[in-house]
Amino acid sequence: LPTVLIEALICGKIVISSNCPTGPKEILKNGECGILYNVGDYEKLGLVIFKILKVNILKEDIERKMKLHIKNFKTEMIMKDYAEIIERK
Repeated sequence: LPTVLIEALICGKIVISSNCPTGPKEILKNGECGILYNVGDYEKLGLVIFKILKVNILKEDIERKMKLHIKNFKTEMIMKDYAEIIERK
């Protein structure tokens, strides 16, 4: 679990992450709550950083979605998920 992505979301930061096989896609809701780029695609990474710093187009939309999604990582929600898993077994 890439905890740093969750920590960045909690701090209200826009997250840019490579779309490695496990973790980022789920945490960032397929790119709705952050920005994913293919592993090794440094041109897209540079373009995304440029847009955020200069154009700032994506910031408000991502921040809105991020605030709704981050609730899924609160302690109460995680404990509820664990309890459901334990009860099933």
